[in-house]
Amino acid sequence: MADVVEILEKASASGTSSNMESLRLLDPRYQMSFFAEEIDSQTFNVRDVLESSGGKSGGEKESFAGTIVAASLAYVLTPDGCDKPIYCTVFLDEAFSNTSEAVSRRVLRVFKELHIHVNLITPYKNLNLARESAGSLLIAERDPELHESHLCEVTWEEIDRRKMEAQKQLAHEKEIVAEIELTDLTDTEVELR
Repeated sequence: MADVVEILEKASASGTSSNMESLRLLDPRYQMSFFAEEIDSQTFNVRDVLESSGGKSGGEKESFAGTIVAASLAYVLTPDGCDKPIYCTVFLDEAFSNTSEAVSRRVLRVFKELHIHVNLITPYKNLNLARESAGSLLIAERDPELHESHLCEVTWEEIDRRKMEAQKQLAHEKEIVAEIELTDLTDTEVELR
């Protein structure tokens, strides 16, 4: 184990981390090349050929990388003689934070088609994506003043209910403000006469 730690420390040191030997050790893109064909599941025609993500747009490269990760996990998690993974739950920690929603949806569909259950660990900005993939949310919140965190499970129905209540409250407050403004205008007109 000490030998492995020494090799990794050398490869990640600031003076050697950018040489080709270190890149091959730390970054799988420098270790091997990939070749994949995207096949239409209905017609079995080849839609696209992907080679080591070369010649593709940023979104296509992200989609390709996500597909490779999902396929690799499905391969590793599927025992010999089985047609789908046995242990099929994975956690993706902010995997889609800097990815477009379209690419994220496509990659999540690949995970689903490969029978891999995904738990998303994601910031609030990606809740729409989570909504399409999850039946409920487990929200972790931190109180910075007390230095305490807590977890709360919330269903989408509860989120919708809270959102509707907040909208009703806002509409009610707007009505009150409009009534006050109308009353002020009426009082002003009376005083001017």
